[in-house]
Amino acid sequence: MSDIYFNNGINSIKHGDFERAINDFSESIRIKKTSAAFSNRAYAYCELGKNDLAKKDYTESMSIVLDELKTINKTEIVRLDLGIISAIDSAVNISGIDFENGNFEESEKMMTTAIEYYEDINNKTLVPKTFSLFQMYSNRGMARLHLKKLADAADDMAMAYLITNSENEKREIISAISIFGFDKEFQKSLLYFRTTSQTKSRIKKYVTSDFSFEIELIERFPRRLFFDVDLTIPKSSKISKLQFHLPEIDFDYDMSILVPDYIGEEWVQSCLSRLPIRLNIHFQKYGRLLPPDLELYIAETILVMKSIGNKLNQPIEEERRKSIFKFLLTEASETYNIPLELKFE
Repeated sequence: MSDIYFNNGINSIKHGDFERAINDFSESIRIKKTSAAFSNRAYAYCELGKNDLAKKDYTESMSIVLDELKTINKTEIVRLDLGIISAIDSAVNISGIDFENGNFEESEKMMTTAIEYYEDINNKTLVPKTFSLFQMYSNRGMARLHLKKLADAADDMAMAYLITNSENEKREIISAISIFGFDKEFQKSLLYFRTTSQTKSRIKKYVTSDFSFEIELIERFPRRLFFDVDLTIPKSSKISKLQFHLPEIDFDYDMSILVPDYIGEEWVQSCLSRLPIRLNIHFQKYGRLLPPDLELYIAETILVMKSIGNKLNQPIEEERRKSIFKFLLTEASETYNIPLELKFE
């Protein structure tokens, strides 16, 4: 019966009848208290300008989710991640309500909670596209500006600026900096995050139908994954290592394609067979494949092979990795008519 009222509430929201939606969700909650019912009723309250009631419901929704997380087995990664995402959603909304009400200290505190929860998500590919880490940092930065915490605000704005690929969002940050007049602090933070050597190791686990293995990555500011495939190659007569920086959600998506479904005796070939799939997806989406993109996907493929080989005690030595890289790069560049940027001896 609770589900019937809940679904009625969702339909009422879709039709813009928020008063009726509130009544439906209230009936659903009376029968059974769920985080979804509270968060949706909170949304309806927000649409009617009843922010205090909305904040109360978002708080209750988050409380229910956090209690449920305590009972979920830590091996149930998907359930854990979805619960954390739900808690983040409530925290972000509570922070927004506090900001609108001028409670900047509470807004900052709740957004900090949301950002900390984000770090606990194991698989970022589950995060909805509407979910914006950029917005979280920029909103907390705005709250800190109102609290006169210029250094902390500059850090948040710099983080938001470096996270986003959207020119409109970058302009949004620059506009706020101009209005509040803290350009020096912002430039200092920007320089720090671009040049900082602060890093920490991250282990990501991957499971196939019959096998599990781990990939060790180095995470560094600004919320980017830095990974080194430990592949030295001749480049313009200089020896260098292939290193790439990319958002974690993009890395996870690549791995969802590049990790083989099955690890058998021909595991090397299984890994290599996944690369054309990723290249075709990229080519179909963008209509082109640039040399840096190609190098990245090949490097990721070798990273998978290296990690699986280590787990099987069949390590792929550096010289072999170099020859595999050269072969894949040459083959793919001919297939997609890409001029090679790398020079091999």
